Amino acid sequence: MQNWYESLIEKFHVHKETIGRRGGGHGKCLWNTKKFIIYISNTAQKELADYTVAFEKMNELKNRDICQFYICDECHRYATENNLKMFDGLKYLKTKQEDDIDYYSVGLSATPERGDGREVYFYRAIGDVIYKYNILEALADNAVSPFTIKNVYCKLTKKERKKLKELNQKIFSLIKQLNALTKTVKTKLFTNTGNLDTETIIREAYISYFAYILC
Repeated sequence: MQNWYESLIEKFHVHKETIGRRGGGHGKCLWNTKKFIIYISNTAQKELADYTVAFEKMNELKNRDICQFYICDECHRYATENNLKMFDGLKYLKTKQEDDIDYYSVGLSATPERGDGREVYFYRAIGDVIYKYNILEALADNAVSPFTIKNVYCKLTKKERKKLKELNQKIFSLIKQLNALTKTVKTKLFTNTGNLDTETIIREAYISYFAYILC
C-alpha cells in the first residue's frame, strides 16, 4: 500500500489529498475528495463490491458516463473464492455509450499462473494476459542480476518423513476449516437506489474519474 501511495505522489505528481487508503489502520474516506483509493485485499473483500455498485448508481443519478478503473497488484492472489467476491459488483456496471466500455482494468503479477488453475476465474473479471516480460528478456535488459539455479537433494529420515506428513495433514485440515468459515461471509450488494439515499451518493461522487488500486 505504501509503495503505491508514494509512487502516485512522487512519480505521477498526484496530490495526496486525492488519494484514499483503506485497510491497514486507515479509516473510511469520502469519495468526493478522492480520485484513487488504495485497498488491501481483506478490506476490499468487505466493501469494494458495494462501492462499485454505489458509484454506478451515482453515474445514473447524475446522467454521466464515468468508468471505474481497477489496478490489481499481485493479481494471482485474487483468484481465490473469497477474494473474487470483491469483483461481484462488476456485473452491475453498464456499458458506456461513447466507447462501448463498462470498466477499465489491469492486473500485475510476476507469477500469474497458479498451481490450482484458478487464474481463469480472475481473467474473467479483469481480462486476459496482454503483455509478458520473461526472465530472459529481463536478463538481456540487465533488469535483474545473472543467477544460477542448482537443485540440491535432501534425503529425509523415516522420522522426518513422518513428521512432514503430520504437518501437511494439519495444514490441509486448517485450510479446509478456513474455507468452510469463509463461505459464511456474505457480500452485501446495492441492487437499487433504495439502498442508498441520494444525498449520500452525491456526497461521495467523483468529479472526473475513479480508480481502485488493490494491493
